[in-house]
Amino acid sequence: DLIYMDPPFNTGKTQARSTVRLTNDVNGATSTVDAGSDGLWETGIAIGEGLNTITITITDLAGNVNTGTLELRRGSGKLRANLTGSTYRFKASSLPKRVTFTVVATDPDGSRLAGATALFTVSVPGLGPIVSDQVRTDRAGTATFTTNIPRGATKGPGLATVLITTDDLGSVFDRQVLSIE
Repeated sequence: DLIYMDPPFNTGKTQARSTVRLTNDVNGATSTVDAGSDGLWETGIAIGEGLNTITITITDLAGNVNTGTLELRRGSGKLRANLTGSTYRFKASSLPKRVTFTVVATDPDGSRLAGATALFTVSVPGLGPIVSDQVRTDRAGTATFTTNIPRGATKGPGLATVLITTDDLGSVFDRQVLSIE
C-alpha cells in the first residue's frame, strides 16, 4: 500500500510498522517516521514557496519498497509582482538608451497569473514620466514593456514601477530604482 494522506499532508496511513520517508525534491528537506501498529504516521516536512514535489517512499517490514510523488504548491497568500529590467544604470552622455522591463505576476497560491493588467511607468530626472499602454500578462504570468530613456535625462535617481491589477484579486505594484550617471 502506498499511503493515504490528510491535509496538511503530514499524517497518513500505510501498512503497520512501515518506514515512511518524505523528500522534498525542490529544497532537499527530508523526514522519516515509522508507522504505528495501526499503520498511522505523522511527520512534518519543509515546503518552499511555489511548486514542491514530495517523493514518498514506504518500506514495509519485509523490505518491499513503494514510491510515489505528490505535488504541493505553496504561495505567499497574496498577489505578487516581480519587476526586472534589462539595465538599471544609464549614462546621460550615452542617451537615448533602449530598456526592457518585465514583470512576473503570481496569485496568492504562487501560480503564475495570466490575464492581469500591467501598467509600467518610468521616471527619470529631467524628464516627464514614460507610461506604457495597459499590457495583459501572458499564460506564464509575464508582461513586458520596452522603451527608450531619451536624451535630456539628468544625473540622479529614477524609478521604474509596474502596477498589476486583476478583477478578483485586487492590485499590487513593484518598483526598481534606476540611476542616471
